[in-house]
Amino acid sequence: MSAAAMDIRAVIPRPAPEAIEIRCPSIETARSIRQDFGAFCHYDERDLRFRTVWLVEDTPEFYREQIRARVERDREDEERRFGQAELTDAERGRLQQRTGWTFGTHGFHARSCKAIAVGLDVDDWTAHYDHELTVDEHRDIYRAASGRGGRNVTNRSQPTPSNANRYLPDGGEDA
Repeated sequence: MSAAAMDIRAVIPRPAPEAIEIRCPSIETARSIRQDFGAFCHYDERDLRFRTVWLVEDTPEFYREQIRARVERDREDEERRFGQAELTDAERGRLQQRTGWTFGTHGFHARSCKAIAVGLDVDDWTAHYDHELTVDEHRDIYRAASGRGGRNVTNRSQPTPSNANRYLPDGGEDA
């Protein structure tokens, strides 16, 4: 059997016959489980390269369920990766009219947010877009907008520490 055809699981040593195998969707998920639930994991430094996590046999069911839920959530997130979508000239023009938005600084961010909105069937993604929010925060906003038909919303974001000044009564100056 060639090295390319060899099953990767043959490379990952099973630490004990009774160990519980958890297949994670990404190395990052596996690392976070090892970090957060390390007392219940078999691993050494070489295992950090793999997506498989081995739990000790007597891992309490409560923790097994938490780990399974994290793996399932991360697997769903992996499946919902949208990439980026090109901005039209009209969209870019609307975004450049916003205070603080520049294509050089926020272009890739906007393209990622547009791809999520298109993937969730939001009609006017720019009405919900706020360059001060993270892409993950936009994912939640677009999910909610998708449930409402994705129509325009005048209040695109809620106050956060980074954008709270624009919600002050006088438009941004603290009294």
